[in-house]
Amino acid sequence: MKSQRLCLLILLACGALFSCAIQTPSDDRIQTARALFDKGVVLWQQDKLDAAMAVFDDMGHRFNQDDPPGVREQVAKALVNKGAILGRQNKFDAAILVSDEIERRFGRDDSPGVRGPVVQALINKGAFLARQGKPDAAIAVNDEVDRRFGQDVSSDVRKQVASALFNKGMFLGGQGKFSAAVTVFDEVERRFGNDDLPGMDAVLAAARQAKQRALAESRSKQ
Repeated sequence: MKSQRLCLLILLACGALFSCAIQTPSDDRIQTARALFDKGVVLWQQDKLDAAMAVFDDMGHRFNQDDPPGVREQVAKALVNKGAILGRQNKFDAAILVSDEIERRFGRDDSPGVRGPVVQALINKGAFLARQGKPDAAIAVNDEVDRRFGQDVSSDVRKQVASALFNKGMFLGGQGKFSAAVTVFDEVERRFGNDDLPGMDAVLAAARQAKQRALAESRSKQ
């Protein structure tokens, strides 16, 4: 159940989730935010992690809550990427602080483009806690994702909720709680098995495979 890097979706959660924007903005401030964000992503792709993080950090300081939704979206995504870089560098305490900053600044933001980064920040926080050997805290964060966003109709958020539940199942399995893990994987199937959203098939396939491993582990303990 427990791979060297926890699980596929956790690796994805901590990676370059948010890539370059492709829309053409009309607002100068949005254009500036997108240009900075794209610069940070390019630096990340070049493996210049400290330089990329400096750009994302600058965005966090330069813009504020009074900016239009398009700017807030770019800032939230930039902070998610900053946290992901810190996680990649095994600086989990710092990465968790960034996730908490995203929650503090954007957790109540109803803008559609901001909700996705907020959810991803929570999922990443769960992954960081698990890497610190705190699976119960990690499970609690993923439960929070489901509680707050489980009824969201956005396709991206639905996939994130499914990923959060999958991660929860993996954390339970990592604790040897295989029956509980199977129950969670079954819930992923029940709630999202008929979704044809892009990328959902990968989540479902991973949950089905993990369920079979959990069942095998459970039988071996009997």
